[in-house]
Amino acid sequence: MRPLIKGFGLLLSGIVLLLLLQHLLRDKPDNERLHAILLSNTLTQSLDGHRRYLTVKLPDSSVLRLTVKPDNNCQPPAQVLLAKGTNALTEQPSYHFIECQKP
Repeated sequence: MRPLIKGFGLLLSGIVLLLLLQHLLRDKPDNERLHAILLSNTLTQSLDGHRRYLTVKLPDSSVLRLTVKPDNNCQPPAQVLLAKGTNALTEQPSYHFIECQKP
């Protein structure tokens, strides 16, 4: 009976540690939203389904590629609204697509 309790305790400790790490390493929202110019909308097909990528130009003139849902039909020259966050591990900015705004 003793090894069973130790094994269960070890399993439970591992699950708690995994959940704690997942919470600590989550992207931190900056509550900053920005507009970017849509440069291209690319739909790719692979064995596991379709993927859609938006290539956008940020206000600082850097170019970024975002993954969006395959049913997104935003076409250039539209503006896209993005949410900016910060990666907790690398402190690098991360961007999430919110919506497409037609010109």
